[in-house]
Amino acid sequence: MNKLFIILFICATGLLTGCITPWTISRGGALPNQGSYGVQMNIPAEWYKRRVHNVTLMTRNGLSLESIIIYRTKWTDSLSNGHPIPKSILLHELPELLLGEYTADGDAFNFTMIENLITDVDNLPCARAQYRYTSPNSLNVRGIIYCIPFYSYVTVVCFEAEESHYYAKSVNDFHEMAGSMMIRKKQYRPLPGVKVSKE
Repeated sequence: MNKLFIILFICATGLLTGCITPWTISRGGALPNQGSYGVQMNIPAEWYKRRVHNVTLMTRNGLSLESIIIYRTKWTDSLSNGHPIPKSILLHELPELLLGEYTADGDAFNFTMIENLITDVDNLPCARAQYRYTSPNSLNVRGIIYCIPFYSYVTVVCFEAEESHYYAKSVNDFHEMAGSMMIRKKQYRPLPGVKVSKE
């Protein structure tokens, strides 16, 4: 699922069901309804936020200029190729697969993966990738994505911003938010090839 799909989904859902929540300004503190993502985190203050179903959107200057999107995708959800996420997927392959949906949908041109690594979030291995692409409206976008595997779903925490100006203005807020993430350890799913230390 990518940013454009999420935005279109939110618009369609609101038109059909009236379930769109209004944008509100964040005062910081804990992410509301964070239990549905399996993580706890503190969101940045002075960002506009909105939640629709299991998707949380945040922006300061408009979604095309910068955004933080938090959502989950079930292991059984179909990708653009009609298949679910492979059961034997390696942790570092999760961002590659989910970001591959950008190019599959034709929403990202000149897509480049800058970095893809396994990092610790709350002492558990999670995938983090940095990337850049050109959007359909010709903006150069840079992003960071975290993929956190749980037994029933993958939680995705994604930051994107227009690269020449808005990225530098917003990325520190995202780093602080990501640094505050705490994982519900009982729901965490270790993936093949990654050793999880028992505490």
